[in-house]
Amino acid sequence: MRLSSLARVAGLLVLASCIAPVDTDQAVGPLSLSVVSGNNQSGPPGTELPNPLVALVEDSRAHAVRGQIVNFVVVSGGGSVFAGAAITGADGIVQERWTLGASGPQRVEARAIDTQTGAKLTFASFDATLTDVQAPVVSEVATSPTAPVSGSPFDLTAVVNDATTGGSNIAGATYAVDGGPPVAMVAQDGAFDEPSEAVRATVSPFAAGGSHTFCVTGRDAAGNVSSPSCITVVVTEDAIYVSPAGDDAANGTRAAPLKTIGAALALAGTSGKNRVNVAQGTYPENVQLRAGVSLYGGYEAATWTRAPATFVTTIGPGPSTSAVAVQGDNVTGVTVDGFSIRSGDAIGPRESAYGMVLTNSVATISGNHIIAGNGTAGTDGFIGFPGQDGIAGLDGQPGSANGPEGDGGFERSLVCLGSTLIGGAGGAGGAPGAVGQDGAPGNSPNGGNGGTGGLGGATPPLPAGENGQDGFAGIAGAAGSGGDSFGGFSSFGVYVRADGSAGVLGQHGGGGGGGGGGGGLDPTGGGNGAGSGGTGGCAGTGGGGGRGAGGSFGIVGVLSTLTITGNTIETGNGGAGGAGGSGAAGGAGAAGGLGATNDAPQVGAGGNGGAGGNGGAGGPGGGGGGGPSIGIVSQGGTLAQAGNVFVLGTGGTGGTSPGGNAGTDGLRTQIRN
Repeated sequence: MRLSSLARVAGLLVLASCIAPVDTDQAVGPLSLSVVSGNNQSGPPGTELPNPLVALVEDSRAHAVRGQIVNFVVVSGGGSVFAGAAITGADGIVQERWTLGASGPQRVEARAIDTQTGAKLTFASFDATLTDVQAPVVSEVATSPTAPVSGSPFDLTAVVNDATTGGSNIAGATYAVDGGPPVAMVAQDGAFDEPSEAVRATVSPFAAGGSHTFCVTGRDAAGNVSSPSCITVVVTEDAIYVSPAGDDAANGTRAAPLKTIGAALALAGTSGKNRVNVAQGTYPENVQLRAGVSLYGGYEAATWTRAPATFVTTIGPGPSTSAVAVQGDNVTGVTVDGFSIRSGDAIGPRESAYGMVLTNSVATISGNHIIAGNGTAGTDGFIGFPGQDGIAGLDGQPGSANGPEGDGGFERSLVCLGSTLIGGAGGAGGAPGAVGQDGAPGNSPNGGNGGTGGLGGATPPLPAGENGQDGFAGIAGAAGSGGDSFGGFSSFGVYVRADGSAGVLGQHGGGGGGGGGGGGLDPTGGGNGAGSGGTGGCAGTGGGGGRGAGGSFGIVGVLSTLTITGNTIETGNGGAGGAGGSGAAGGAGAAGGLGATNDAPQVGAGGNGGAGGNGGAGGPGGGGGGGPSIGIVSQGGTLAQAGNVFVLGTGGTGGTSPGGNAGTDGLRTQIRN
């Protein structure tokens, strides 16, 4: 090659060397940073992310920049970085460790100052997502109204909040009552789409009042479930309230109770309430139940807490002379629970004492202490009336040996209790030469026969007429039967006492027969007339039956459907039955009349009339039945009973009956169907 050509090439190389860039450690142009790794991680609040934040610093030629200071700054979420700054190595790489904050968006920015220009540089941003492991918090649990009433639904509300814990949206909420199964609640704004939600549920009505625990639990979108937040809800009964310190002019609320149960039942009937709650104390009333209104005792008046065994609520004895503490007629849908019910003793003769009486009703009687008082004694039966004595027969009229015949004594009669007793008429003397007339008989069935008349004739002495036959005594009346151990109940729920029956009337005495007339003397003399028979005595009347006594009854149901459970039922004593009255003696039969004897035996003498029989004595009355002592009586209805305790008095003794039938002692039993 020629020298000139070589010189030309060398010059070009020198020129090229002056124009082309020279490789150095100095960064050229503006710096840039790219995220290598560590972006878009996730983790629980307050924890360090598993991977470091890694970035690359390059210049405009995409060459790694060495020795550049990079600052890592937390700009949201409240977390922290470990060092805060790093210097790039030969590879242009910087690294940092990031601990997440408690909530919200999480971001760290990598920042630097351009060493040549002093400009503020934000090279890169690292974002992270919190993993929610914290449960939401439930607060503000409440009911509306604050004092729910039995029989009416009410709202349960609460606030479920995750904004200050995990930050997730709320996904749902439930409530439970008294540890029961969970029931879903709804978001009040219509959707679960926020970290804080007001929730609500409509609670079905409670049948009765009481204290209940409501617990609300929330759940966030991350699946975290809160601890239950619980309140105590006192459900009050939709009732009329009664307290001894109340006023019957009040409105019957808890705060303004009435004073008497009777007034409360009346107010319940007009206000549509079906329950009356009665506080501890004594209520001296005779309570008349109302259809559809139940009575519950055993409340403490200050708080209306119910504990019948502690807060004893007593009904009766009432001021009425009728010893019935609680009575219901044609009532249905009624419960009586939690009372001490006292009837007191019966007062009037033959009266009974009743704890409760229900007629034509449907009721439940539960958890009460029912105490019936004593029944009163029966009265004695009356003594029979003695029979009237009979009436004596009349004497016959005289005949004559030289004259007409004599008449017989006239018939005698006596009316006894509608029956006519007859002493037979005496026969008249026979006409001259004729037979005397026969005497008439006394009354049936016990009357004596009349005597036969004497024969007439021409040759004295002539025979006398026969005497009349005496009447027979009447038979004594039968004794009355004694009263039974149990009588029965009327449709009005009143005990029908077991009376003894009266003794039977005795039989009347039979009348004496009339004597036969004497025969006449032929041809001139008439016979003597005969005497008439005396009447029998009237029968004595029977004694009155002793009257049955009053009983003691815990619960009586007549034509009713009763469910009776868990009560203690005490009865008093039945009264003693009344004594049967004595039967009275019958009247004495009367003597017959005498036959005439003039000019006898030339003419025949008249026969004497027969005497009347004595009246029969009346029978003694039966003794009255003793009063029963029975826990439960169900007559003509349906009874379902269980778990009742019976403490029974004694049945009354049956009434006596001298010479007759005594009454039966009163029935003593737990249940009489």
